[in-house]
Amino acid sequence: LGGVGEVAVDDAHRKQGLATRLCRQARDWFWGQRGEVVFLGTVNPAAARIYRRLGWNRLPGTTVMAATRVGAWPESFLVDHFRSGSGEVSLRPLDAAARLPIIPLVLVAHPWQVLDVNLGLSSIRFTRQDRCMSLYPLYQRLAELPGGQVMAAWTPDGRLVGLASACPRSPGVVRLDGFSHPQFLDSWDVLIRSLLRRCLQQGATVCAVVSSEDEEKRARFAAIGFVVDDGTEEITIAEDRLSAQRLAYRGE
Repeated sequence: LGGVGEVAVDDAHRKQGLATRLCRQARDWFWGQRGEVVFLGTVNPAAARIYRRLGWNRLPGTTVMAATRVGAWPESFLVDHFRSGSGEVSLRPLDAAARLPIIPLVLVAHPWQVLDVNLGLSSIRFTRQDRCMSLYPLYQRLAELPGGQVMAAWTPDGRLVGLASACPRSPGVVRLDGFSHPQFLDSWDVLIRSLLRRCLQQGATVCAVVSSEDEEKRARFAAIGFVVDDGTEEITIAEDRLSAQRLAYRGE
């Protein structure tokens, strides 16, 4: 997996094809390293035209573009990338190895409306996804907060298939949330339980907030001991106001 970011040309040297040459060279170097796909994000129509000429195509529901070495459409790459493999998923705290694998995981059309309320992430089925190379720094900043934690689920062959976060909300109170690829949904339970144990060992009170649309997610939280607490509230995800339910952990 590869990613292109921070493409820039000095004002005095624009309209000379420099951005095209830079991006072509970066792309070709990566193909030479046997790379399979290069992601980038742009909201600039002029830049998008350059990228399209070089083989990048936009993923529906996003401003993210991808170019594959074999010329496949990005949607086909995502399907192949997450084909079920064998072996048990393993967990480890977020590290730099997730910087690029986090991109295809977020770009899948997840059935849940809200992927992680702590990060303001929603499924591309419901809200346009504008983040690409900035996804990992978003999680990294949360993990660096006092009391903040992020746990990642990995397959034996190195695919990132789930993420969960613990975000400090007030002294002694932590909010959990997370998501996993639909083909690896069991890893969600493992991720949340792992963070839950860590938070309880630290003496924290644990809560969650789930979109009113995400009945399956709410049921999964309930199965591990979360109950509805104080009714509903509104959350903001990508500037959209959504109705949600507050949950509190009461123990299994």
